[in-house]
Amino acid sequence: MPVWDGLLDNMAKLSLVFPRWRRLRLCICVSILSVIGFLVSMSSKPKDDPCTNRDCPIREFGDTGKTILWYFVPRYVLDSPERVPLRRCPELGCYVTTNRRYLPHAHAVLLSAQQILGNDQPVRYRDQVWVYHNNEPMYLFYENLIEEFRRPQWRSAFNWTMDFRHDSDLQRPYSQLRTRSSTVNRDYSTIVQKKTKLVAWAVSNCIDVSGRLSYAHELQKYIPVDIYGRCGSGAFSRSTPEEWNDYLNSTYKFYLSFESSFCKDYISEKFFNNYNLDLVTVARGGGNYTRDVPRGTYINTADFKSPKELADHLLYLHNNHDKYIEILKRKQRYYYTTEAYYFTTQTDILHPFSERYVEHYYEEEPMCQLCSRLHNLSGYSKTIPDIVPWIKLSKCSSAGDLPVTYFLYVLSFVLTLTIMTGIR
Repeated sequence: MPVWDGLLDNMAKLSLVFPRWRRLRLCICVSILSVIGFLVSMSSKPKDDPCTNRDCPIREFGDTGKTILWYFVPRYVLDSPERVPLRRCPELGCYVTTNRRYLPHAHAVLLSAQQILGNDQPVRYRDQVWVYHNNEPMYLFYENLIEEFRRPQWRSAFNWTMDFRHDSDLQRPYSQLRTRSSTVNRDYSTIVQKKTKLVAWAVSNCIDVSGRLSYAHELQKYIPVDIYGRCGSGAFSRSTPEEWNDYLNSTYKFYLSFESSFCKDYISEKFFNNYNLDLVTVARGGGNYTRDVPRGTYINTADFKSPKELADHLLYLHNNHDKYIEILKRKQRYYYTTEAYYFTTQTDILHPFSERYVEHYYEEEPMCQLCSRLHNLSGYSKTIPDIVPWIKLSKCSSAGDLPVTYFLYVLSFVLTLTIMTGIR
């Protein structure tokens, strides 16, 4: 007689002596069968990965190269459940993924600064390179990030930095300057004569911690400035970014590239997106434009004492086509290249509406540089003993000298949301 049949038969006999067994018999049978089913199912599954401590070795995927894991992922990086080759340099033999099950196998772990806040530190495996990654100015989360990285487990956790700052181990700017191999003769006189308006600006982030809206409104007192987007009254019906660029290119002489905050080395897509058009960019921000942009191809508000003085200069160029065309000709020698990352935003207290966005970064080449370093660790091996002093250099200001506080950001947001709600 099988063991389980004998057990059930004995239970039946006991039920005659102890009536309560009649009530419990079915429950006991079901429990026994459940345990048997569980044991059978577990025996058919692969065993859990025994490598669950910091001393486990890196295990290769045969000869398939190095694994780069996005552990804390910025919003513009799409999910990648499997390892995929780096798009710019597949021949280097590095593969990237966002799947955390690859953590024990990863050679490099990328940790996005904004996403680190409020999250536990992952397990670190032997010989891994941890990379501090940041793609945004820190005018909102600076104080919280400093406090987070003062914790012992984070303070000396990183090996390399990847940031738009020039002193990063792996600099990943918003765009990359290129010099054209040749230029063509263009009829700039006709191009300029067709333009009918002076200054344009498209802006939808009305949180004015840098004072850029105030500066633009002051500029409007002296010259026409058409402000499009949520923060202005200008309207343009468009279905594609190309239509907007065509409209700007054929209509306006100048475009305002005013950054949301003044931060070390921060020159965003606001500047680069329109640099390749037949107009002159007016820059305002904390980046080192003299170092990063060819001289004489743009206008910097820092070179003028006031918005009125800037307005006078723009009017001078407007009325002197030869001087204006000189800028366009110098600009023609160069162009900027970047990469577009499309994503849908998540809603939160600061972003109550989900929207489809595109952000521009120049990140593929820095990822290739990261891959090359992984293949030559002996030449780049290091540990940052304290990341906090380095991050402190990223502190932003409102207008080059005034500190930006979290309170100011939130207050500006509340006022903006109140105005938008009232308009609706």
